[in-house]
Amino acid sequence: MMSLPTITEKQWAVINKKKWGVRPINGAELALTPALRWPSSNRGRPSKRWSAPLPTAARPPGPQPQSQTLSAIDVKRTMNMGAILNTLIGAVLAILTTITVEWFRKPALRLHIAQPHDNDYSSRPVSPAQKARFLYLTVRNLSLPWLVRWMSRNPATDVWGIISFHHIDDGQDVFGRSMPIRWSGSTEPPIAAAGGVAIDSEWLRSLHRRDIQPGEEEPMDVVARFDDDRSCYGWSNENYFSNPQWRNPRWELDPGRYIVRVEIRSSGQKFIDCFRLCNEGTRDSFRLEPVQPEDEKKIQTKIT
Repeated sequence: MMSLPTITEKQWAVINKKKWGVRPINGAELALTPALRWPSSNRGRPSKRWSAPLPTAARPPGPQPQSQTLSAIDVKRTMNMGAILNTLIGAVLAILTTITVEWFRKPALRLHIAQPHDNDYSSRPVSPAQKARFLYLTVRNLSLPWLVRWMSRNPATDVWGIISFHHIDDGQDVFGRSMPIRWSGSTEPPIAAAGGVAIDSEWLRSLHRRDIQPGEEEPMDVVARFDDDRSCYGWSNENYFSNPQWRNPRWELDPGRYIVRVEIRSSGQKFIDCFRLCNEGTRDSFRLEPVQPEDEKKIQTKIT
């Protein structure tokens, strides 16, 4: 039978104190421990030495093996890399969250065709036309989707834009230039009795720029047709100063169909949409229609 290694009681007390952080055990506790046993002498009395299996964790002090030292370094290095990775992931998530919130909050403008407006000026003593039909578009700043209504969309500030007219067959620009838009809610210029025009800088700014709150819209003029004329005219603030008045020859469009390209700008953003202008038949059939996909391709080809 293989004999177990023996150590003195004093040595076992040192092992308990240094390696296990506990008090030394006495003989009575040692006798109750199944893994430990007292070697008996010939007289049946416990000797001054006792034997027990040496705990595997109770190793003598000294430098650890090289393999264990490298393993500890690797563990520490792995923990550091994990902390760095968690920091990077948190930073990326914070940046993505900020970008997403700002993307939802920025203005989202959309253009829609409004109902034509027929005006009767026959009651005026002096008027450039007796009857007129105006075609409009509305510029709307969309509200946020209901899932993110806890945020608030930013208003579209200093909204302005330009309009260009193109032939429907080849997309060629009719005038070779763009017409600045006119907001329908703008007041007409005050004309003095002597025939002159009093121009105020704030009034001019109100004609060209608007602030549109989320969920609200602003109408804008596009074209107008007067009396029994067959031609229509692009409608802007210039028409109040043209000769003849209202019928500006710079923006006269002959009977036919055209593509209307509208470009709206606000706070560094640009929104573009196209529509069909039908100037055929009587004034009652004068209207705007949604654009066809092939029409947009013609416009894009000419612009690029």
